[in-house]
Amino acid sequence: MKVKKNIMLLAVLLIGALTFQSCSKSNKSDTNTVTEQLKNNLQQGTWKVTSFVKEGIDSTIYLFNYNFSFEANNIVLCRDTANNIYNGTWSIRRIPSGDEDEDEDEHGIFFPIGNTITSIDNLEIVINFNYPTSLKRINNKWKLLNQRPTLIELKNYNGLNIVDTYLTLEKN
Repeated sequence: MKVKKNIMLLAVLLIGALTFQSCSKSNKSDTNTVTEQLKNNLQQGTWKVTSFVKEGIDSTIYLFNYNFSFEANNIVLCRDTANNIYNGTWSIRRIPSGDEDEDEDEHGIFFPIGNTITSIDNLEIVINFNYPTSLKRINNKWKLLNQRPTLIELKNYNGLNIVDTYLTLEKN
């Protein structure tokens, strides 16, 4: 009787361990698929701002003279119509919730420890330029709304957690 119980317990533990391992592997695969797709999309070609609306005011005019190139190692190059080049940084992050601990993977893409990304719903793109002032307008953590091979739509929240800015990038 005791042997039968031990065998039954061992079988349940083995099935549980295999189930947990397979779920974990699947989630990692989903994570890589979503983030790699976005990363590859951004790094292919150059992009331009086709819409920048802050607090209901269309401010695209401040950014339409720039072309953006999202490079490896989290560098974004921006070229204006006079061929001046400005360096900035970019990264893809999971939007943290609550007080989760975060860790950075080897590609500079941030993931919370023990969690995975399975859709664009919880991704943000972080962009930062030190100058010129017109480029500083897009310094922010941008929540990903839509991603297509030639279009990326983003939104940003103000300090009151209200969406106040929209940014649309289109491939040249």
